[in-house]
Amino acid sequence: MELSIKPYHKNSYPKRGVLIKSALPMVWLAQIQRMGLALQDITAYPVPDTKANEVFGCLVVLKEHVTIAELNSNALLQLVNDKIFIPEYSTLSPQLSESEWQKLFGSHYYIHHPEIGLAEVAEPINWQVLITLPEQANLHITAPLKSVAIPRQISTMYIEADPEALAAAVEKPFGDEGLDNLPFDVQKLLKGNQKEMDKFLAFLDKNPDLALKFAIPLDTLGTSRGGNKGKFTFGKGVGGGLGLGLSKALGLTRDTTGQLTKSSKRSLLIIAMLFTGLVALIMSASGWEGKPNIFPMLIFIIAIVLIERFSGSKNAAPRSSSGSGGSNVLLDNERFTTLQKRYENMAANYITQGDYQKAAHIYLKLLKNYPKAAQVLEDGGCYAEAASIYLNYCKNKVKAAECYEKARIYNEAIILHKEMKQHEKVGDLYTLLNRKQDADTYYNLVADDYKQGSQFVKASLIYKYKIGVPALAQDILLEGWNTNKDPYNCLNNYFANIETDAALEDEINSIYKQTNAKNRLIFLEAIKVEYTKHDSLKEPVKDIAYEIIAEHLEASPAVASELIFFNKEDKSITKDVMKYKAKRKSIRL
Repeated sequence: MELSIKPYHKNSYPKRGVLIKSALPMVWLAQIQRMGLALQDITAYPVPDTKANEVFGCLVVLKEHVTIAELNSNALLQLVNDKIFIPEYSTLSPQLSESEWQKLFGSHYYIHHPEIGLAEVAEPINWQVLITLPEQANLHITAPLKSVAIPRQISTMYIEADPEALAAAVEKPFGDEGLDNLPFDVQKLLKGNQKEMDKFLAFLDKNPDLALKFAIPLDTLGTSRGGNKGKFTFGKGVGGGLGLGLSKALGLTRDTTGQLTKSSKRSLLIIAMLFTGLVALIMSASGWEGKPNIFPMLIFIIAIVLIERFSGSKNAAPRSSSGSGGSNVLLDNERFTTLQKRYENMAANYITQGDYQKAAHIYLKLLKNYPKAAQVLEDGGCYAEAASIYLNYCKNKVKAAECYEKARIYNEAIILHKEMKQHEKVGDLYTLLNRKQDADTYYNLVADDYKQGSQFVKASLIYKYKIGVPALAQDILLEGWNTNKDPYNCLNNYFANIETDAALEDEINSIYKQTNAKNRLIFLEAIKVEYTKHDSLKEPVKDIAYEIIAEHLEASPAVASELIFFNKEDKSITKDVMKYKAKRKSIRL
């Protein structure tokens, strides 16, 4: 019997084998890997060549249901009766019976190929013998430290600030370092020495940043600098000039301590008594007899006090030889004005240079203009520092919270808004921080306040846009309509929130069935808006409107005018309505 392979137009047997034409095991493994096959899913056999002791290739037997990703240049084989592998698109002849198969071929596989003929493949390849694993290198792997995970999405960003650090940035912009060999005496300067003040003004022109460390605040209410607590006196004021003139006119003299002499005191007493007597005579001539006589005594006391006051206080000292207006003068008017203008000009220059913190320091610590200091910082974009000044110096929580928000210091802004009971703003800031649960808590407080004030439309807007629950917003609007709290606006907004015409028609019919004589005309005004907005609802809305008009026509003839709204193209309806109203009016008369 001779077995032969003949070409055939189709594959008649299962494709269970692959022939790799190469004598090298390295090539076999490479091809198996390229075909996407795992060693546990195949059984490989060496295929003998026609020459002795040579290998033609490798037969790869596939297990059932194993697929090949890419065949490449390898040959696909059919398995005939689980015994012989033949090329694809071929058939084996002649046909054999089962007993002939068992007798001729036994239990081993065979391959029948045109290049090598019929060959038995009995022993599978032992890959562990063929493959020698390379020696593993003794490597030391340095693992990197755990890094910070970069989020895919940043939901919110805010800044944590130290209030003390913010205040220090403005209060001490020039640092705390001292300066040796100053051209003026700081202690004398703080006590108001005029020569040291002149030196300080000159130094201020040359080194403004350094000089401002030792600058004198221009407040008259007290300051932390100096032993005189920042109180300034002026030698050429109203009291000084008037006192000297009055003392000369009355002939009063003083001793070396500044006290009135005894003779001057007696003269002062006589003058007061004469003045009081003169007042008493005037009162007597004016009809004050019989009235309480306490008034002349008061005049007497006031006269003594005024004369004593304007003739120079008991603490006044002789004028100094320098002509500065008295030895007790800390800062004369001219130097005071000069220093004030100098500070203001320096602040303006710092603003021009963009150094807003130094400018704010001048307004804050030297000119004592707290609102201006905060405004300068805010205008310069130093929102955190401005908030600190608004809060700690101006006591303006509104502006402080506003600046904290601009600086993205949301937590500090939230604290202030909570203190001011601004619940909606607190909710907005919590929303920025992506803390929805906290935001909804405060939004609910706002909605409750609106409901208690019968502002149901505003409450619904909170639920719709802030909390994000449109269904609750609709319930609030219906509550306002049913309780007659701003019913028209509640119903108008309720209808406006309905998205489809079909749903709107159902709601109009449903609410109409629940109307009563008190709110039916309001309902009519609300559906007029929907009649204008939705063409598909014109007919059903018009039918409801006619029912309402007919019901109220007897009691209120003026409602007939509503027919004109629903029949604008009918020119005769206006005349008919006017005639009807005139007729009803004449009947009533």
